[in-house]
Amino acid sequence: MCHPGKAGSNSVGLLMPERKLLHILRGYCCPVCAPNQYRGMAVSMRGPRAENQDNYLLVQPGGQAEWLVNEQLESRRITGWGNQWWRLLVADGMGGHRNGREVSEALVQLALEIRPVWEVSVLRQTLNHLHQQLLARFGQQHDQHSPGATLVWVDVHVSGLVMLAHVGDSRLYQWREGRQAWRQVTHDHTWQEFAWRVDAEAGSPLPQEKGLAQAMGYGSYGVLANTDGARFPAFSPQLHLELAEEMLPHARAHADVTRLSLPPGDALLLSTDGLWATPGRDVPSLPSLNELDSSASLDTLAEDALAAGGRDNTTVVLLRPYAS
Repeated sequence: MCHPGKAGSNSVGLLMPERKLLHILRGYCCPVCAPNQYRGMAVSMRGPRAENQDNYLLVQPGGQAEWLVNEQLESRRITGWGNQWWRLLVADGMGGHRNGREVSEALVQLALEIRPVWEVSVLRQTLNHLHQQLLARFGQQHDQHSPGATLVWVDVHVSGLVMLAHVGDSRLYQWREGRQAWRQVTHDHTWQEFAWRVDAEAGSPLPQEKGLAQAMGYGSYGVLANTDGARFPAFSPQLHLELAEEMLPHARAHADVTRLSLPPGDALLLSTDGLWATPGRDVPSLPSLNELDSSASLDTLAEDALAAGGRDNTTVVLLRPYAS
């Protein structure tokens, strides 16, 4: 993630001498105005880290795409994308692991070659295939410091259909215009989350219950159940991605790959954990959608998270209607 400062969608970030102690690279604020009812924006800030291990992808109808390469803004038009879909994606290389920036960047570049699909089962297959490609590149000698990246992947059809896939602890929030409030859509992949899916009464603390339990290019670790119903913690080099129809009734709203709807006036906000993992809280302080009306306001949102004590890269991608 980069940090305070801003660059237009056709310019690159600059090192700021006055912020040398944090070695900050100016965030990228990338407005994308497509000829439809939505507007897409993104900001990525390095913060106090030595490098930005976050990445994002923003593709508008027509195929114009923006993402980061070596922490610099990159863009091109995707041939054959069509005029019906947006794609919004955030990825966060795991802290304390090797090649965090490289694995999140590789994930985004692989996503550039994937076209939107209508079926959740096909989208899950796509993620599993991308995971295998990342494993082949980064995970041949797997250990506790092997690379991995979180992911929130959202494809939005102009009809309002949303295809969502989620791995790790990056998040998706939806602005509900009717309620004038944000709601958290995704649920962080932690020990406690996986235990609760297997047993709704599971309430005893688990080791590292707040720790990340799954990442692209790494694998999954958590409480699982075998065919006899026995619960046990286990690591798997595969992803643990569930569709709603495969889950117990109490957990179906926590499906990892699913469909949503985006009614008129609603908006979507994707973020890495730098936005919300600040001291004393695990929920971001999100302003109303009316206040997120420009690239500058999105930049301010990320800066405020860092000012509140954030110690990580911070990336936010927003898709909002032109008029809320």
